[in-house]
Amino acid sequence: MKKIMIFSGSTGNGHNQVAKVLKQRLIEEGMTVLIVDILKESSPWVDLMINDGYSLMVSKFPRIYGRLYDFTNEYPRSNRLIRRLTLEEKRFFRRVVEPFDPDLILTTHPFGVILADHLKKKQRLTSPLVAVITDFHFHEAYASQQVDAYIAGGPFPTESLAEKRIDPSRIFPWGIPVKPVFYENKKGPIQGLATILLMGGSLGMKDMVHALRDLRQVTGDFKVHVVCGNNEKLYQTLKPLVKDFPEGKEVVLHGFTDRIPEFFEEADLLITKPGGITTTEALVKGLPMVVPYYFQGQEKENLKFLKENQLVLSPTGKETLFTILSQIKERPEILKTLQEKMAAFTRGYSLDQAVTLIKSHLEEGPSA
Repeated sequence: MKKIMIFSGSTGNGHNQVAKVLKQRLIEEGMTVLIVDILKESSPWVDLMINDGYSLMVSKFPRIYGRLYDFTNEYPRSNRLIRRLTLEEKRFFRRVVEPFDPDLILTTHPFGVILADHLKKKQRLTSPLVAVITDFHFHEAYASQQVDAYIAGGPFPTESLAEKRIDPSRIFPWGIPVKPVFYENKKGPIQGLATILLMGGSLGMKDMVHALRDLRQVTGDFKVHVVCGNNEKLYQTLKPLVKDFPEGKEVVLHGFTDRIPEFFEEADLLITKPGGITTTEALVKGLPMVVPYYFQGQEKENLKFLKENQLVLSPTGKETLFTILSQIKERPEILKTLQEKMAAFTRGYSLDQAVTLIKSHLEEGPSA
């Protein structure tokens, strides 16, 4: 029985979500699969500094986080510094990797690429390496000659790949892997706004307060599911706003929930930040999106990608969420147009193809 080790990390919830989806599918294919949080396994202080630090930075100091993201993308050597400061690779290899003896390493986290790259260069690790890029931007941290294949949400500019010395033939745009339920029962043509889903990721976003106020002003009757994630402070802030909504507008407030697939099925529109996982779930489901807010760094790049491909609506200039929603109310055919573009873009998305690719590298072994 082939053994696969998945390198993941808890900076946000997306890397672990993708790891769990792939683990389940690979187990169904008869593989033995172990998910490893490389930051937790490296050392307790690294876990505290990176995982907790990430949540603090993106929510409290977004501009600083954005600059760090851009700096590490523009200066490749900075990623070596990250490895030396945070990833105790020798100890990690002896304690975690060597006892399991994986036939293939699959990473859903950029730090996993940095770690595996070093281990392979030092010839401690010889198994094939497949990386899943969980955003729509190819950050420098993912760049490695040691990666045998990349599973991605879309094609990347050829010149960008050339700068990073990445062979385009190693990029497979099968889509960021998400739960099978989102690939099933795609939504038919949406005729209007009966139900709206408002989200802000697992961390929640204070910008959802402004979004809810905009929704209050929109004419007509509709239902809104509001998902606050793990942000209890946001949940308590929104409570009085929900109670103050006019008659005819039903607003249901949720904390962290596992009912997202159910809400996707019910909704006619998703208002969200542009996280790679949530937007991929909406793209494959055919649920139109409005993106009025985002975290700096990868989500800023995600939004740029999604707008360039005309896959989402997002306020620009003096536009507001209220402006966009009012336009949709007047011209509901906007939703149908979005759905058509989403369907065309995701035509090649396939969880089965991603799993087949991983299995093929198990059979072939590492590339030269």
